[in-house]
Amino acid sequence: MPRHRPDEDDSDEFDLPDGVYHDDEPATVPCPYCREPVPEDAQYCSRCENYLSAEDAPPSRKPVWIWVGLIVCLVLAVLMALS
Repeated sequence: MPRHRPDEDDSDEFDLPDGVYHDDEPATVPCPYCREPVPEDAQYCSRCENYLSAEDAPPSRKPVWIWVGLIVCLVLAVLMALS
């Protein structure tokens, strides 16, 4: 039996099972909006700048005009009810 020499190529010794590949790149998923690959742990797509999930998106604020319109409608409804 031949003796193992340290200068021999050991690539066969560390073969991965079929279907498993070793790469140094992070795992990616497609963006649900533009289908661009983004890292799995990303919060938003760097290409289209959309958040990948509702949990990652900042809380949405309703525009001021919605609140002003709601108050005006309530005031008008109260005034109509009193007259």
